[in-house]
Amino acid sequence: MTAGNRHKFAIERMTESDLTEIVELERACGLSSRGIEAYAGIMKLPHYVLLVARRLDLPDQASIGIAGFFSAVVVLDELHIDNVAVNSEFRRRGAASALLHQGMLAGCLLGAEKSFLEVRESNLAAIGLYLKHGFSQAGLRKDYYSHPTENAIIMTADSSLSLFND
Repeated sequence: MTAGNRHKFAIERMTESDLTEIVELERACGLSSRGIEAYAGIMKLPHYVLLVARRLDLPDQASIGIAGFFSAVVVLDELHIDNVAVNSEFRRRGAASALLHQGMLAGCLLGAEKSFLEVRESNLAAIGLYLKHGFSQAGLRKDYYSHPTENAIIMTADSSLSLFND
């Protein structure tokens, strides 16, 4: 990847006007969908971290929509990351890294000391991203995913590492 392929992204809080695109992106990425109503409800709760990435290098951001999104919840001192999803057009261009970094920072501000997530065993690109952000393998969940059935690698990180990784 050359430096010319990287884009600058604005990481912003998810809004209700983003929800249709979020649900479409979940489907395109093969994720289970919470649905618009569920997102609308949880975005009002203070312990959820819901972020979107928008391109900064295009004149009309509204016309390009959302490059990706991040969803997580803080429970006690733990940030449980549900999803980091990026539109295929923007993969390997820094959107996921920016979302993960800002999501972990937001989790720290809400009191999270550790971050947790599950990732498909076959998703080597995501595993590489998480390793870059200070995650390490903590365990395995057998047959955790369906369509297709696949194991999940459980990964954890010290949330304060987000203060130093970019």
